[in-house]
Amino acid sequence: MKILALDLGKFKSVYVMYLTESKEQSYGKIGTNAREVEALLRRYAPDRLVIEAGTASGWVSDLAESLKLKVQVANGNDERWRWKVVKSKTDRSDALKLAQLSEMGSLPTVHVPSSEVRQWRSLIAYRHGLVDRRTAMKNSIRSIYERQGLHLPSVQRAWTKEGINRLKQEVAAARADQLWLYQVHCEIEQLEMVEKQIKQVEAKLQEIAEQHPSVKRLQEAPCVGPRLSEAVVAVLDDPHRFKNGRQVGCYVGLTPRRWQSGQSDRQGTHKSCR
Repeated sequence: MKILALDLGKFKSVYVMYLTESKEQSYGKIGTNAREVEALLRRYAPDRLVIEAGTASGWVSDLAESLKLKVQVANGNDERWRWKVVKSKTDRSDALKLAQLSEMGSLPTVHVPSSEVRQWRSLIAYRHGLVDRRTAMKNSIRSIYERQGLHLPSVQRAWTKEGINRLKQEVAAARADQLWLYQVHCEIEQLEMVEKQIKQVEAKLQEIAEQHPSVKRLQEAPCVGPRLSEAVVAVLDDPHRFKNGRQVGCYVGLTPRRWQSGQSDRQGTHKSCR
């Protein structure tokens, strides 16, 4: 069997062409870009491509699969991937270890979602980033007022349409020496732009969610809205890869409450918290 193991770097990647029968190893280096990776895959036409999970693993997997090549993506956080008593760790040794673990059937692998799902996840994360920016701008405006010994209305009252208009009126009536209100003016402009972008992104996410019945089904549960349901579906991707609900909880980082007393041992929320 021919195993091509690729240690992906940001700009340069090291590869080893490993022949399992003869243990022959051929090393080389290429640029981490689609053109050179494709040329490498076409030149060697390996039986299996092995890479480590990372920023580039998605598009490299897509490229390999378009060429009908089998791909394994290694989980670099697995204990078997720890370098403990090794004096010299190099890109070559990383690539060779990928190939050898794959040969032995001991490579800890991860699920790589399709390009469509990865882009969906990215758009969800982008919306979260926009929301964070919006919060930062609101906090900045509050901070500007507090430095003048002034306070805006609490919670959401300051950010209603009436509240924003009130801020604009104060900015419009600012004196020449009130430069701090010019800062408020700049923040309000950015805030309104981000608000517009959030609405546009949410409209696109809603359009995508319409194509996934699972998103609508999750919203039938109490306290589950469109944003939470789409995040769950996008993160889990293929639920059939999990054996049980406990694995799902571990994957998404949920640690359920445990209630154990005598013969009773329940995993989940305690009845007093339901």
